[in-house]
Amino acid sequence: MMEDWKIKAIEEIAKTTSGGTPSRANKSYYNGNILWVKSGELKDNYIFDTEEKITEEAVKNSSAKLFPAGTVLMAMYGATVGKTAILKVQATTNQAVCGIIPKEKKCNNEFLRFQLMFKREDFLKQRYGGAQPNISQTIIKTFDIILPPLPEQRKIAYILSTVQKAIEQQDKLIRHTTELKKALMQKLFTEGMPMAVLPGVAEALEVPEKIYKIEEQSLTSTAEK
Repeated sequence: MMEDWKIKAIEEIAKTTSGGTPSRANKSYYNGNILWVKSGELKDNYIFDTEEKITEEAVKNSSAKLFPAGTVLMAMYGATVGKTAILKVQATTNQAVCGIIPKEKKCNNEFLRFQLMFKREDFLKQRYGGAQPNISQTIIKTFDIILPPLPEQRKIAYILSTVQKAIEQQDKLIRHTTELKKALMQKLFTEGMPMAVLPGVAEALEVPEKIYKIEEQSLTSTAEK
């Protein structure tokens, strides 16, 4: 580890808390305009919108809390335990989600999220419980992370974000090509139409070189700063 890097518990560099679920019996609590994140929506992604929304009354009368944009989220139990997300807009969460609000002068939220992803297996080793083991907010608060100086955190986060975007682009291309293959099989095996006369086929099968370059110049210039 670099000399100026430190080891800190998450509670030293961020505020942590969990959300809540408004009573389902009160229909006026739902179909509002306040985003409400459930643990199943955490997929190491960014949250711009949610499956369900709640009302101001629901927030006032439940444990649900309004988290600011930039909050790092971690699923504490359920099928997505250990998965993360970053809020791009303010939102509330259910009780299965831990909200981690980094102190701006100590920790970059993107850097923190990538480190939580990197150390996911260490979190999962601390799960407890029966049929659906979970991790507690205490485990998250007391978990140690490596903390470089803030400028270096930002550089690391930028590099990993750039690579992540390239992976997402490639995954999107693979999904598109898979769908194209299914459509072609249906077309060719039923109508016998040659591939050459199908519009857009040749172009769709070309993999853009830029997906594999991952902005080499940007990465090089960032690493040298």
